[in-house]
Amino acid sequence: NGSLLFFKEYGFKKLKEVIVGGQDSDNADTAMNYVSYNDAHLYIDEVNNHLLAGHNHNMKYRLPSESEWEYAARGGDKADGRNSFSGGECVLDVAYCVRPFLYGKMEETTVLSGDGPTVVGSFKPNELGIYDMSGNLWEWCEDACEVDSNYTDTPTDGSPRASGASRVLRGGSWGCDTDDCRVSYRDNFAPYYRGNDVGFRLLLSSPKKEKEEK
Repeated sequence: NGSLLFFKEYGFKKLKEVIVGGQDSDNADTAMNYVSYNDAHLYIDEVNNHLLAGHNHNMKYRLPSESEWEYAARGGDKADGRNSFSGGECVLDVAYCVRPFLYGKMEETTVLSGDGPTVVGSFKPNELGIYDMSGNLWEWCEDACEVDSNYTDTPTDGSPRASGASRVLRGGSWGCDTDDCRVSYRDNFAPYYRGNDVGFRLLLSSPKKEKEEK
């Protein structure tokens, strides 16, 4: 039946060897930032063409569609999908972000984040065992969009939207307040944009699964 597998944490420790713009700290477990959408695709091509070459499993790495990202962030079939954040309703438990606001109201007075991403897996995972889908780093999705666009023309089959000059980001980051870390929140930037609050997460999929979905 094919399969989809989200990485529970961010990327790979050797990411900087492939991505020119990528930066990490001295701690190899800190999330990689300064990665553009284009950089992410360079890395994906490298992994698929070399790391997976010769393996007889017909799997490939790619960015998730926006629909796939949100389904995973909400806990998939292991949760009811009603939580505001990936893994729970309390942002302090699940997300690395700045002083949290919730729907315009101060929830806590403690500043949670510093001046960059933190070690992956520092907060609770969601129901699928996936870490940091709220906060820490924005994550690129495959979907294209126009600036300030809504969900118009988004495919209903879970595939990415193909038209638009920008690319979708989800999840919020260490530099965001609580509102931006909600699983329903979306942003977008040009595919060449690199920021200290932007990274990516891959999923592993089978061609058979993708063919069935089309």
